[in-house]
Amino acid sequence: MHRVTENPNPEIWPSAQQSSSFHHQSLRTPYGSQASLYYLYLIDSINEVLDLDVIKVGDLFLTDDKGKIIYVRSNKFLPTSILSPGVTIKQKFSFMQAISDCLKSRSVSTVLFEEENGPSSQTLLSLAIPVADNDKLTACVGFITNHNNDPINLNMIQGVIQTAVQAGTRMVSARKTIDDLHMLHEFYENLDNSIGVMLLDYQLHILQINRETEIIMGLVKDDMVGKPLELFLVSPVELPSIEEKQTYIELKTTSGNLKTMAHFSPMHNSHGLHLGWRLTISP
Repeated sequence: MHRVTENPNPEIWPSAQQSSSFHHQSLRTPYGSQASLYYLYLIDSINEVLDLDVIKVGDLFLTDDKGKIIYVRSNKFLPTSILSPGVTIKQKFSFMQAISDCLKSRSVSTVLFEEENGPSSQTLLSLAIPVADNDKLTACVGFITNHNNDPINLNMIQGVIQTAVQAGTRMVSARKTIDDLHMLHEFYENLDNSIGVMLLDYQLHILQINRETEIIMGLVKDDMVGKPLELFLVSPVELPSIEEKQTYIELKTTSGNLKTMAHFSPMHNSHGLHLGWRLTISP
């Protein structure tokens, strides 16, 4: 799920939640990917719970279920050349061994490793905690800190992160429900029944239509809601970026194909996360 913003590195984008205490970076994920929305909700949820001083002593990051880093909150111990979005367990960095073990065992894993820092080196601890949704492994939360920290403090950090992961996964569904309600509110508040209007999710599935759309298509709401927009188009529409777009589309109506002007307007939540589209059609 992209945000439309300028960034010197096209593969790395800022997180939805920003804090002056941390340096956030997220991997840009393919537009329309359901996984991307899940991870953005998860990142925001965990960040809200983990805005604590005890976690500021290390580098916090998140990987997907294949071991690719998709989010990094800080780089206190490892440079961005090593700990950054896009790095995978296949690249054999020492700190990623904990993630690899976590994905295999679906349990908490810790690994000690040496990191050179100029003429000296330091012993770091890499901690990996699994994230599950309905018993399915979806991600791993990683944390890197100095092994010389008080062992009691390290145990506390592990407990805090595990609690945050559990809370964060429960918050994901709540965020999704709130955003769905936000989209419906925006749809009805700005509804113009003199033209056809559709509410689409970010994958271009139809969530809602107005009466004029039913008249144009020769169909009723139940025929269209829940189905992908492309089922009702002669040719798929291209939306390479999240921005206003006006174009011609050809609809498959019950009376035959109908070419019409279409206007796609992106819809966002209060954090700027792209949720879907408001599509208006004017035959």
